[in-house]
Amino acid sequence: MSWKVHVIIDTKDEASLPAGVTTLKTLHVGFPGCEVIVHDTCRHQEQTKWVRAWCKKNGAIYSSAKGQFKQAYMIAEEIMRRASQPSVYCWGDLVFYEDMRNTPCPRWFTGYLRPTRDAAPHPMFPDHRVIKEADFSKSLLFVKEMKAVQKRILQLNEAFEDQTIWQYVRVIRDGVIYEQPNGMTYEMWKNHGDAFTEETLAKFEQLHHGGFYGDAIERLKARGQDKRADLVLKYSDHALREEWSEIKGARAAGLVS
Repeated sequence: MSWKVHVIIDTKDEASLPAGVTTLKTLHVGFPGCEVIVHDTCRHQEQTKWVRAWCKKNGAIYSSAKGQFKQAYMIAEEIMRRASQPSVYCWGDLVFYEDMRNTPCPRWFTGYLRPTRDAAPHPMFPDHRVIKEADFSKSLLFVKEMKAVQKRILQLNEAFEDQTIWQYVRVIRDGVIYEQPNGMTYEMWKNHGDAFTEETLAKFEQLHHGGFYGDAIERLKARGQDKRADLVLKYSDHALREEWSEIKGARAAGLVS
């Protein structure tokens, strides 16, 4: 299948830039020969300069997002509304090790299904355990049936308050907060999507908030999770040095966003 690849780049500053553009640096491995559109959030001058230069060198289409539209999730929603052919959506902090073009997509879309897991306490309910229910990470998503997905989103928006589908839903039950998936709702994922196979998962890795890894480290340390913070720093340092093989294991370490 011929995929159009959309890459959304978002980094905090010049120091974190190398860890937030790993997708582009390894895209020739994951999607050789595919049409590429790079969406630049224009967060800072060095990011825009680097992304523009990469697009010019690699024959990719450059697209800038400014003002309120520089938010990555808003860019993703806009792509979803406008795209008309099978498309792949990528955040900027992935590392590809093998060709991804033949990734199975039997239904409308396929992606990385993150398992049910514990999350950080909610600031309003610090004494409650928080469980994030299984959801699909939108860091890498293959959408084969664009029109079908768009139509279903419109139907859901008519049934619920507009934009509700893009928000998390939290339910408190027996003293535990259950956080349900955002983005097209659980119904969409359950009935129209499929999870990556183990074979597909072995073909790529992801840094933990690559372009904002410094912020991620601060949050983890504030929660007393120093070991996880050290792992984030470890994998980010390998990305800065472009030591791609050393980044394998980030997912197994529970550091995938």
